[in-house]
Amino acid sequence: MPRTFLILIAIIACCLTPSVRPAWAEDEPAQIIRFGFCKSLFPNISKSDADAAIKVWGDHAFQSGSVNYITVPVQFETAEEIRQALHDGKLETVVIRGNDVLTILDEVHKDPLILNVTNGSVYEEYRLLVRENSGIKDLAGLRGKSLAMSENISLNMAFIWLDTLALKQEGTGIEELFGKVVLFPKDSRAVLSVFFGAQDACLVSQGVYETMMELNPQIGKQLRVVMLSPKFVNMVIAYQRDYPLERLDESLDFVMHFHQDAETKQMMTVFGIDQLLVGGLDELDSIQEWVTRHDELLESKSSVNGGGEQ
Repeated sequence: MPRTFLILIAIIACCLTPSVRPAWAEDEPAQIIRFGFCKSLFPNISKSDADAAIKVWGDHAFQSGSVNYITVPVQFETAEEIRQALHDGKLETVVIRGNDVLTILDEVHKDPLILNVTNGSVYEEYRLLVRENSGIKDLAGLRGKSLAMSENISLNMAFIWLDTLALKQEGTGIEELFGKVVLFPKDSRAVLSVFFGAQDACLVSQGVYETMMELNPQIGKQLRVVMLSPKFVNMVIAYQRDYPLERLDESLDFVMHFHQDAETKQMMTVFGIDQLLVGGLDELDSIQEWVTRHDELLESKSSVNGGGEQ
């Protein structure tokens, strides 16, 4: 399963389960927690599997929490749809890509935001890789070549970062710069396509690249990093702006101690999560900077191509 999918399962518990967990009264009315996310977060997972996983952790909270919660997963096509649902009060909490969180900021509590720690950091970096013997040294050398990436990478900050550089340095976006862009269901397949010479370059996360080098040291010897991205927050969990503060504080207290609980610590180890942290808007600075830069370059390009039309 994709790591993002597993993280989603894990955070359901901390969104719903308080730090002090007495049994709730049987006659207490249930409180609905509608949990929104874009289905593109899990390109290889069916809706029924995602809903079932969320239900499992909702039941965990149901059995041990001080409140009778019922979890209702709600999938959306786009971040804009999530924004509208938050605005209309149809969601209590969401998990969303770092670059998409800017779309919903006006509809959620901006401080705090919940971030997942993986490999000791809340940030992810991305690498553009080519074969060592390719002679390619920069983006200019990749004009007309093929680029491989996973479906997940094509939707996050990795794509925006590389597209921004292509627009700035080469005057054209990724889809025009490269002769072909090939999408794979998994990051590992994108890396292997370059390793075996089927594609010219690939865009992957640093974590995936390092893991693959550990499994096969030849990957590190035969592939070379052409470009390394800044650090970006990969995923954000946020609460709807009208979510009651007393319930928010209770949930956040559990988040801070989530990794110290024996039961959840074992779960997090399996899921590859170090811990969950409470952060703020400053964690999104690099995302804001690059998204703004990307939008400005796209607008400038559109103006030039428009030839001054009114």
